[in-house]
Amino acid sequence: MGIYSTDGIEYFNKQKDIMKKALFILIAVLATQTTTAQNILIVDNTEANPSGSNYYSDLQEAIDASVSGDIIHVLPSPISYGSVDIEDKERLTLIGLGYNTSAINKNFNYGSDLRTVDVDNSSNLVFKGLQIHNLSLDNPNSTDPSSTIVVQGSVLGSITAGFVQGLTVSNSYIDLINLSYNDNTAIIFRRCIINPAGSSDDDIRNANFHNSIFFDLDIGSISNSTFKNNIFLKTTDFGSGVIEDNNNTFLNNFFDITLPLNEGSNFAENNVVNEALNPTDIFADTAVSNSTNVFDMNWDVTPKLSSLLNAGTDGTHIGPSGGVGTYSNSLFSLPYVYDIIIPTEVKAGEDIEVTIKAKGN
Repeated sequence: MGIYSTDGIEYFNKQKDIMKKALFILIAVLATQTTTAQNILIVDNTEANPSGSNYYSDLQEAIDASVSGDIIHVLPSPISYGSVDIEDKERLTLIGLGYNTSAINKNFNYGSDLRTVDVDNSSNLVFKGLQIHNLSLDNPNSTDPSSTIVVQGSVLGSITAGFVQGLTVSNSYIDLINLSYNDNTAIIFRRCIINPAGSSDDDIRNANFHNSIFFDLDIGSISNSTFKNNIFLKTTDFGSGVIEDNNNTFLNNFFDITLPLNEGSNFAENNVVNEALNPTDIFADTAVSNSTNVFDMNWDVTPKLSSLLNAGTDGTHIGPSGGVGTYSNSLFSLPYVYDIIIPTEVKAGEDIEVTIKAKGN
């Protein structure tokens, strides 16, 4: 029996099913437009997962099947993709939906969730738009470090760098960090929100933090690290021996607590300290609240405090809205379907014309 009316749940479900099929068709078309040097693999663990040589329901199987240069699209799902191992891989990219929670709620109601991602002896890996509960980068006892790891636009429950030579994390939200191993090199965090929300981070060694926000930070110790153009809010008094005389550099940061930044072997210059200010005094966004220890991912990070405007080492704002480029927590999926036009009358068994508008990465 055909469905002729636009009323009722049956019509809604029919449209939703058509949209899913159209999305998969579009992805399949894009997936065929590759060279022999690069494949696009699609991972979807929902019931709608189609069949095909480049489609997988299990992320680990897609990773194992990948070759150098491949891109794996991890489609949004209400089901976690679980834990995966990435070992002896190079030039591999994993792309999810992104972490903009308002956009996720509007379009899919969920993101691309992974439990533990264990990386060993791999290089030139890119993680974009993923929700990763635990990202572990090599074993500190390993003789072969992982190298050139890029994380962008993701939510990380924790990140542990055991032995890595080259790690860049940008535009990401991070609960806990563990950078306590001396052999790590070239570690850079740019435009990140680091918010352990009452939990204590482990040590930070040999790292660089630029234009980020540390919210409710408690730390074990900091050594041989550089902090430039960051905002520290709701900071815990670190206590003696945490940062002083540990070869740290602090340039053009904002602190809401007085810390021994310039003691011993440390170097500090042009930092702003004002213990009387709250988050609502710092940011222009009226949604920002003083009553929470959790930094909302949807808050606008543009500062309004005059001492932070164009006050960074590069002449741009202190915090994530400064630095090279622009801060963004937007979506990362390829393709992202932003408009689909379906006829108002849909009859069972008949062909229909559907118009799809999408944006690529």
